[in-house]
Amino acid sequence: MPEYQRDPGTQSLHYLEFGPPEAEPLLLLHGNGADAQLYMPILAALSPYYRILAPDLPGHGFSLGVRPQSVKAYLALLERFIATHIQGPYKVLGHSLGGLLSYLLLRRGQPVTRAVWMEPAIFELRPLLRASLPIYARLYALQPHIRVDVVRHLNSLAWDPRQADPVRVAAFVAAYMRSDRQVQAMWLKHYPQLLPWDFSDVSLPLLCLRGAKETFISRATTALVPQLPCGSEAVIPESGHCLLNENNPALVAAIQGFLTPERKIAWSK
Repeated sequence: MPEYQRDPGTQSLHYLEFGPPEAEPLLLLHGNGADAQLYMPILAALSPYYRILAPDLPGHGFSLGVRPQSVKAYLALLERFIATHIQGPYKVLGHSLGGLLSYLLLRRGQPVTRAVWMEPAIFELRPLLRASLPIYARLYALQPHIRVDVVRHLNSLAWDPRQADPVRVAAFVAAYMRSDRQVQAMWLKHYPQLLPWDFSDVSLPLLCLRGAKETFISRATTALVPQLPCGSEAVIPESGHCLLNENNPALVAAIQGFLTPERKIAWSK
């Protein structure tokens, strides 16, 4: 397993890098409450074919102490990381918050050639929720994570918690418990300002993956796809919002089949 490195460009973000140095770059942007190493099972399957860069996002994992105060500052930090490690076009795999970040980076002109959004956090808000989110964000930032609530939340997003690998579940819960609520609250506070979404210039091929389990964000993913000029959707059976470690063979096949259709990856645990 690759070891975390400290990014020389930002001097604050920590990241994993693996795969052939000469291979095409693939940037992983993980989801809220996660970290890069939770994606190792699928990234290990992709690593023979891509040079994978997987940062722990601000407020998560080994980048826990990084606390951008605005979306603009957050994106500037990511762009500095990208500029340090990637010269030229690259591909993106973004989950949940990572899908939203991918969209925002595209709007800022990043040279992404193909992107996979795994249940991206890109959805419309009802007027009352839109108005109340900044108030809720202030309260959210003041409260600690509660393990029982985190476990209940993650279980509600899973396909079947009874069949989950307890070691990987424990790792996910531990990562979520370490994540920074102030950074999460920053996104809650500023989320309404990102609306309305504009996909008119998002012209690259884009695959939206969703789990078969019906959740709000799964339905939002299905509603999003028709708005994307070159978007398509694939549903991963027997999986929920997190998509990880429930049906990894199907997940890897969908990702690889879209990113590089001419290659096939044999799945191994």
